[in-house]
Amino acid sequence: MDHPWIARHLLAAAARSSEWTPRLAHATAAEHNRFVARLLAAPDFLQRLDAPFAGTAYRVERITVEKVLLGPPGGSAPAPADSRRVLPYDAQLWLRLVPRRAAGHAQRRFS
Repeated sequence: MDHPWIARHLLAAAARSSEWTPRLAHATAAEHNRFVARLLAAPDFLQRLDAPFAGTAYRVERITVEKVLLGPPGGSAPAPADSRRVLPYDAQLWLRLVPRRAAGHAQRRFS
């Protein structure tokens, strides 16, 4: 599925991140995956991913990331000062869904 808002969010977040350095840009795919997973683990992003599941029995608990694509920023997000900088702009995301607990639901304890 194509979700351009996710690509825009990723590109903008990476451009703002002090963690994205030239060394990381030339690192392994596994390091790119970990960086993007950390960026996209932000509660506000997870809430936005969870929005389509509102009113269902499931919620997005976390994501895993693979196959991060890198390239120069395009027209889909604000470019950093150095527009030649390589940034992550797309990735394959896997959503971990878990049962949504009802509001006020208390867990029972058995002795």
